[in-house]
Amino acid sequence: MKLVAEITAAAAKGSYSTDMAAMVQELNTLKQRVAEKKANTKLNSGRMARLQEVAEAISELCPESIAYSDDVARHIIECVRVLSADEIEITFKGGARQKVPLPRQ
Repeated sequence: MKLVAEITAAAAKGSYSTDMAAMVQELNTLKQRVAEKKANTKLNSGRMARLQEVAEAISELCPESIAYSDDVARHIIECVRVLSADEIEITFKGGARQKVPLPRQ
């Protein structure tokens, strides 16, 4: 942290080498990337919370009233990937992903 303060102070005075300038630029780039990752994490956690709410609402419905429909599946599922013989990953439209274990037969 002390090095960051020294670099910042040197940058303000304009008394640093090109190596330091590159380091300052890299530091700023990394700070920006961290901020973007935090924003994406917050957005994804909001999506996951909404999906959890939808899943809970569906589970409260009477199971007999829910029938599988290819049309509904096509509207909410973007992709299904086979990860192994025991697991698949479902990607929903909007970007949320869910890993699902496959039942053994």
